[in-house]
Order: sequence, then structure tokens, then C-alpha cells
Amino acid sequence: MSGEADRGRLRTQYLRFRAALRDPTTGLYGFTLFFDRIRTLVTRDGRIGVLWVGIGGRDLVEPVYGWEAYESLLRGAAGEIRSCIGSLLPTESLLATAAVHADAFVLFVPSDVAGTPVAAASLAETAAQLRERLRRSLLEGGGPAAFGERPAVGSSLLTDNPMQRFERRVLRAVDEARAQAEKPAGAERVVWIAELQRIVREGRIATVFQPVVALEDESVVAVEAYARGPERSALRLPRVLFGLSRDAGLSDRLDRACRDAALEAARGLPEPLLLFLNATPALLDAGAWGRSLADGPEPGRLVIEVAEASLEAGTGGLGERVGELRRQGFRISLDDVGSGSHSIELAEALRPDFLKFDLAALRGAASPSMAREIVRTLVDLARRVGATLVAERVERPGERKMLIECGVRWGQGYLFGHEGPLPAGRERAAERERPGK
Repeated sequence: MSGEADRGRLRTQYLRFRAALRDPTTGLYGFTLFFDRIRTLVTRDGRIGVLWVGIGGRDLVEPVYGWEAYESLLRGAAGEIRSCIGSLLPTESLLATAAVHADAFVLFVPSDVAGTPVAAASLAETAAQLRERLRRSLLEGGGPAAFGERPAVGSSLLTDNPMQRFERRVLRAVDEARAQAEKPAGAERVVWIAELQRIVREGRIATVFQPVVALEDESVVAVEAYARGPERSALRLPRVLFGLSRDAGLSDRLDRACRDAALEAARGLPEPLLLFLNATPALLDAGAWGRSLADGPEPGRLVIEVAEASLEAGTGGLGERVGELRRQGFRISLDDVGSGSHSIELAEALRPDFLKFDLAALRGAASPSMAREIVRTLVDLARRVGATLVAERVERPGERKMLIECGVRWGQGYLFGHEGPLPAGRERAAERERPGK
């Protein structure tokens, strides 16, 4: 009887889990539910295609027709994509929503419709045909469907590589397809690049700050600066802004403009809060940082944050530049620890003041016991190199409790506050206004 009760309880929990990942508007599940099926396809074929389908137009439809009309539009788009499976797309294709209540879909495509192994050129052609079919379907629907924006469809390849964590490879492939979907083309791209050059030249970068807290009492100990493009600009979103800058060869200039804007915005940073600022390896020039500070925060309160992925090719002289920054009083943070294959080597070579890891990478990709073990390993690594470990993207009270039990001291994420203006001081995060809550 006990065994039957346990099985019944497990089934109930499983059904609740599936329901939490099911989008009520389209009836589709979030793509993260299909990791096992995606893995089977990739293992069998060596590579599969990923298509990101963004419907867009929400800001034009909802204010005029209401959210119900927009959800009707999404249901129509989902139905049109389903009708493509077996005709434009092979029958083995997996269709999912990008997230519950999202306005985008993700397709995992193992071949073309004739069964030929997927390739970048054929996948791009399939993406173009799918975009055109969706555009015609939405326009023919009339009313709120005819909102004038074309659907955005991008593609990428997901390949088999046992040296990299599978779930992160899936997420990266989805991000690449999304970035391609949102990339402007032709004359529009020329206009966007001209706008980007104007933004960089005129310093039209906005800065928002997210609090970093001491997990024990949730008091604010630091802030991290994030860049935004101008309001009402197509380049407002960071992924569009920085994605276009990479394509246009303007990454270094944009990064410098973002650094200068953040330092200017942080002039009123209350003591003793620290300021985390993201930087590419190319920007680790001690002299340039010293000149940029002017009358902003003193070097000892500024933490220069470099992503592990940007250093995967090797440190090549980085140690000397980091050493010079330290001699001037700056602190160093290694971001996204564990996302690559050289975490331990980089941490031991650079001996950063802070190590930051993305808690979301463990969410749904590991059992609770495995997640705890991974966190404890990172805690041990931080202790070994003399760094403070910071957990990013903390969103649930249970996650905060687990982190404290594992020995993590600092954290940031929507549990403690969204991006916004500078905090007034070291008040508890719970006492701050939380935009979007």
C-alpha cells in the first residue's frame, strides 16, 4: 500500500511539474522539458537544427486590442507552425514554446523534409520559408494579426560534443538562433549600424543597477551595472545592442562607452558599496581605467568583472594586466565560473577577489543533491583562491536557504531586486522598491 501511495505521490508531483512548464495559451511545453528527446536526436544524428520563431508585435497589439487578442494571435501562429510539420518540416521535429507565456517558439529539426541531414544553408532556407508562411498567415487573419511586423525566424546548429554540458549547449544554440532572428538585414541593418555609431559617439548609454546582497541578512553590499540603449530605440535591449556591435566591429568602442556611462552614473554610489563593472579582456588597461574614474568611485570600490568564456583561449598576458590593475587598487571578478572547461585553471592563475556563478544553470539541469554538491565544490574553489563566491540569478527563497547552508556569502537576482536606480545605502533588499514585482 505504501508503494502504491509513493507512486501516486510521485505521479502527482510529476504532473504538477509538467503543468508548470505548459503554456496555457498554446498548449505547448517549454523546450527545457525536451532535453532528453533532444539529446537522443543529437546523439543519433551528430547534429540537429534549431529554429527560433519570434512573433513580436505585442506592444502594438495589446494596447489597442487587449491581451486576449494577442494570445489569440499566438494560438494562430502555433497552429500554423504545427501545420508545417510534415510538409515544410520533418515529422520528427519538436515544437516547444520558448517559455511559459512567451511570444516565441523553438523548433528542433533533425533533417530537412526529405530526410537529408541538416546543414546551415538548408536550415536558413527553411527558416526563410517558415517566416514567409507565418507572415502570410498572420496578415490574412486581419484585425490584430495584421499588425505590420513580420515574424522573426533565426537558425543555428546544435552539434554533439561530449566535452561540454549538453543542457548549456542547447541553451547556447537557442540563444544563437534568437540572436540571428533579431539581427536586422539589408538596408535596415545599415540604419541600425548608423544608429549604433551615433549612440557610441554621443554616449547615449543608460545605466541601471542590480543589488548584490549578503545572503544572511539581505543587506546590499554592492551593485552591478548594466547598459541599456536609448528609450524607444530598436537598440534598447542589450542582446540587440551588443549583438549588432559584434557584427559591426564596434564591440570595443561600445564597451568603453558603457564603462564611461556606468562610472558617470555611479558617482553617487553610497559608501561602502562596491560597483561591479563588466569588461572584455581588451579593456583591461590599467591606465585607461584610471583616466575614466575621474571623480567617480575610488579604485578600491570598483570590481572589474570578466566572463570566463571570454578567456577560454588562454590568459596570454592577462596576468600582467590584472596585476597592474590590482596595484592601482582595483578588484577583479571572474564571471560565469563553471561555464567553460578551464574554471579551476583560470581561478588559480588570476586569483580574483570574486568568483560568480549562474545558479540558473543548475536549475532543472541537476537534482537538488547534485546542485548542492556543485555549489559546495565552487565554495571550496573560492576558499582555495581567496575569493568571495557570488551566486547570480537567485530567484526563490529556497535557493537562498540552500546557498547559505552550502557556505555562499553573497548573491544577486530577482529575489533581492530588479535592475533600477542606485540604492540609497546598505538597506535590506526587501526594503527596496522592486520594479516589475
